[in-house]
Amino acid sequence: MLTARDLGPMLGVSPARVRQLIATGDLPSCRRGRALFVPRAAWEQWLAAQTARALTGSTAFRLASMPPEHNARVAAALSLLMRGVPATTNSIEEGDA
Repeated sequence: MLTARDLGPMLGVSPARVRQLIATGDLPSCRRGRALFVPRAAWEQWLAAQTARALTGSTAFRLASMPPEHNARVAAALSLLMRGVPATTNSIEEGDA
């Protein structure tokens, strides 16, 4: 189970923004008492759906026209992000993906 405080840094937003995404129904959650949580499986599904949506259309076309080494770096960065690891240039180049 993840809290807004856990997810904020992963998304690059404040915990208040995460709570706003939960309140609008954009981010799936459950409640335990007064506390809100996002189940890890729901978080991973939501992130995958957001990533897929972001990569469709013109973005997918731009990636298709990029050199293969660029696409490999993008794929490595997405893999790290989906695991909750900050995708720094060093972590991608060192092959942590």
